[in-house]
Amino acid sequence: MKHSTLTNSLLIAMALGATASAQAQVFQLNEEKSAELSPVHRSTPIIGDVNNDGTPDFYYGGQGFEGADSKWAWEDPETKEKLDLNWLTSGYLYQSTAPGKWTWSRYIGARSPEGDYSSLLGLPPSTFNYGRWLDFNNDGLLDLYLTGKNEMGFEPAENVGDQKGFYTYLMKNEGGKFTFADISTFPTGDNEKNLPSMNNSSLSFGDYNNDGYTDILIQCMKRWAEDGDDGRVMQYKRLLALYKNNGDGTFTEQHVFNPIPYEQNPMPTDLFEADVESGTMKPTMIAKPMSHGATIMGDLNNDGWLDIVASGYSNDGPCFYIYKNNGDGTFQELDLKGKAFVPVYESDLALADVNNDGWLDIVSFGTDPTPNSPKRGDIFLNNCDGDFNFTLSSVDAGNGIYGSAESTLRLVDINHDGLVDIIDGGWTNVDNKQWGTRIQFQNPDGTFSLQQTLRHFDGGAYEVADLNGDGAIDLIGDGYGFSIAGSNSTAYEYYDGLCTDNIQAPVAPTDVKAESTENGKLTVRFVGDEFELGNAYNVYVKNKATGAMSMIIPADPVTGKLKVFHSLQALLRSDNPAEMAYTISVPDGDYEVGVQTVKNDWTASEFTKAEISISSGIQSAQAVKDETTTVYDVNGVYMGNTTEGLGRGIYIVKQGNKTTKVVK
Repeated sequence: MKHSTLTNSLLIAMALGATASAQAQVFQLNEEKSAELSPVHRSTPIIGDVNNDGTPDFYYGGQGFEGADSKWAWEDPETKEKLDLNWLTSGYLYQSTAPGKWTWSRYIGARSPEGDYSSLLGLPPSTFNYGRWLDFNNDGLLDLYLTGKNEMGFEPAENVGDQKGFYTYLMKNEGGKFTFADISTFPTGDNEKNLPSMNNSSLSFGDYNNDGYTDILIQCMKRWAEDGDDGRVMQYKRLLALYKNNGDGTFTEQHVFNPIPYEQNPMPTDLFEADVESGTMKPTMIAKPMSHGATIMGDLNNDGWLDIVASGYSNDGPCFYIYKNNGDGTFQELDLKGKAFVPVYESDLALADVNNDGWLDIVSFGTDPTPNSPKRGDIFLNNCDGDFNFTLSSVDAGNGIYGSAESTLRLVDINHDGLVDIIDGGWTNVDNKQWGTRIQFQNPDGTFSLQQTLRHFDGGAYEVADLNGDGAIDLIGDGYGFSIAGSNSTAYEYYDGLCTDNIQAPVAPTDVKAESTENGKLTVRFVGDEFELGNAYNVYVKNKATGAMSMIIPADPVTGKLKVFHSLQALLRSDNPAEMAYTISVPDGDYEVGVQTVKNDWTASEFTKAEISISSGIQSAQAVKDETTTVYDVNGVYMGNTTEGLGRGIYIVKQGNKTTKVVK
């Protein structure tokens, strides 16, 4: 089903277009809150609701240059002497006490008063760090995947990392304390240039095989040490790898990537090996090794299975790959010859429904390998045919984007007009803008306009989320070479989002049902909002006996508040929201399911719920009573949760799964 009429979001965008283009400032530096953040560089902020209180917390590591006279100097608990903390590896955990307020704890080198990581609830210090929150064991608590580098001879954990100091952690949230989970499978990446602003590796989460557990996709320059004639020697190779979540706390690297046949493959290096007996080239079944780029999972053809997009530098040169999920645990490399895609490196990728048609589009930034190395800012608009055909919207063609390299991309509707906007931190050669963090609003015609440029977070990174609970997207970032709030030469900066107008929670889905059409499979069906094709949908499936909860994106099942603000491209989308479905594998048992709506500005509805019992293929299901009331006018415009105070007219009232017409 295709909709030819304009969505409400686009109508609002056209009405507000002049206001958006005239807005002078999107983010404003909050010096008071910045002064509460310990100044460091070589760090990435990692935002998520760690303590399940409904407001975001954040963790970061890094290194500062704070001497004994600094407010951040560590005081010896016995001697009360203030010590110089220059260059020591650190860890900071800011836990919310109320929206926009945090209490912080830290670990500095080997000088923590506790002598261990208890001040950070067991989280380790880190530097050159990159990581994200996830719930890998379905217990409703956020765990942490973290990569980094040891510095100053400090080893954060026994038998973790190597003598060269590169490490990967998977930290399990035990409900108030973090412990080291099994990391034996994951690569140890070269993170010395692995801040997003330098973009040496990439990370994406999603359930690629629909078994209810979050899997991990990684691109990096894998590093490890081997014994050589002159001692330990560091080795390295490029890597793009998918790690299957086994559901027992362990992960297994998957060799499930079918390449284009050798004779037609444009970049066969590493994808084939010679079979001496047959005289043929046999596929290695690994994904194309690459680094200095990005990778991401998302359902590009709306078939219910997450596909993979990757860009970067391979042993054949700059590249751009798409792997189609076959739905049987394997992927197929797509032949992109003659298609719109452009190979780039020093790149970042993001997926979002840019034009609100119910299909994911691809946004790609990076360096073009052609002469003069232009910096690209490409949008590949999905043709909605299910065959991975896309139309290119480029800088050269006038899309208004400041393309960049060594990029950090975030796509979110900042000004709440229904259209996805772009935040990009990197280096551009458009109009000699060079380094910076650019906020670019989407116009109703699909082009973009630069609204504001913030500083480049040199040697650091930025992240965005609604940190203070006012509905606006805020920004925090760290870096080197600037001074604020008493810092000598490093800082953490907090920027308040100023776009607080036109914030409305989305409408919750209706007619949620759960059914089993075959043994071991549970399908959740529901009706989304037909007036808002740009909306996405989050689903959870909870085993009522064990409490285990599989969820596409971690969120609070009671309030609907999102716990993380990344991997949102894994949410469900469709150009026919009236017939939405999601299927996962489950054992027999009693289940509660829930579905919520998520808008482009990351506001989310509460969950609409249903229950089902599955036993040897025999099932019974019922909806969970939901008294949520939403009111719309005849054009589908949301009017609130009551008809009281509304003028004369015809209104559509939805209460739970019931819809009625009210004439006033």
